[in-house]
Amino acid sequence: MSKQIHSDSVFNLTPDPATARREERLSSFSTSPPAPLLRGEGRGSPFPCREGGQGVRFNIPLPQPLTHKERGDAPPSLVGKGVRGLGLTLLAALVAILLASCGGGGGGGGGAVTIQGLLKLSETREPPVESGYTVTVAGQTVRVSTTVRQNADGQDYNFEVVGVPSTATEGTIKPPQDSPYSAATFPLPPLPSGGTVYIGEVYIGPNTGIARATGRVVSAETGQPVQGAKVTIGAFSTLTGQTGSFTFDRLVAQTDKGTVEATGFEKKVFAIDPPLAPGDNDLGEIRIAPPVSNEPPGGPYNLRGTVTLQGGDSPVGTSVQLLDADTQAQVDSMVITQPSGEFRFWVPLGRYILKVTRSGYITFQQEVTITAQNQPVTVNVNLTR
Repeated sequence: MSKQIHSDSVFNLTPDPATARREERLSSFSTSPPAPLLRGEGRGSPFPCREGGQGVRFNIPLPQPLTHKERGDAPPSLVGKGVRGLGLTLLAALVAILLASCGGGGGGGGGAVTIQGLLKLSETREPPVESGYTVTVAGQTVRVSTTVRQNADGQDYNFEVVGVPSTATEGTIKPPQDSPYSAATFPLPPLPSGGTVYIGEVYIGPNTGIARATGRVVSAETGQPVQGAKVTIGAFSTLTGQTGSFTFDRLVAQTDKGTVEATGFEKKVFAIDPPLAPGDNDLGEIRIAPPVSNEPPGGPYNLRGTVTLQGGDSPVGTSVQLLDADTQAQVDSMVITQPSGEFRFWVPLGRYILKVTRSGYITFQQEVTITAQNQPVTVNVNLTR
């Protein structure tokens, strides 16, 4: 919206009685009918601040300019130029003050950030190919692109919301009018005062919204809790407590993986299967192992293997789980992060079900028995469509 200046001030050059009239007008300035006002205020006014700013309101009387006779017979053209010059100077100063008062933007004194994210459908776990989806954060609405782009860090996104106040805590996804889906809400991580924040994947469709999750990080070698481990799920992170436990109160439902990092342990990317549902989710124990050495014997692990995909596609992103063979409860999991497709687990002796899943491929399941810690079992998996 362009900035406009509204003023009722008019230059009056009609001759009046000389000195007496001039003094009368000057002395009655404060009691005469209201002088024209220069008006301005915040959002929605003829002089708007930036969207989200607090805005200001002022009423400044502009005195009626004197006639050339009141000024002492100076030529009207010269007087007009002088008054106009003074008026423009005053006006420029007022504009500068108003613009300065609008500084900060973003609402409530916080800074403004840019949010990037990737919208997916919960049923297909793929970005929508049809247009008409929108994302709204703090009153800012954008259309979701049907083309997935990459930012400078190589992260995929199909929507970008600019000018989000750092106090914003959630956003809303709305589907096209003819869509079978309902609007979905997603939480935002704590936002900085500026810059660009990548929030990762958000979802619309069945079982979407805001999820909660609890779990426990333990050592794969000893089974003891790991305190101070950093657990990240989506755009949210927390640290484990003394018992190795962690809690998330606000996560994006349908998120299907997370990471654990701890001093003295290898970084672990774990699978969440089934994906987070709205409400409470118990992730159980997440087992992490010391870093793998390049020197023999190259442990620790007692179950390893590689995953390949039919057609030669990259296995990165494939989910590998170990389930208890008797209870079907998840014992451990990971997500393939290397093109080699390698996976490793260190688990207690016993019977397990190795489960490998990837969208668009047939799920692989095989029973595996670990009988000795010094005799690793190898299972190589080839997923087909």
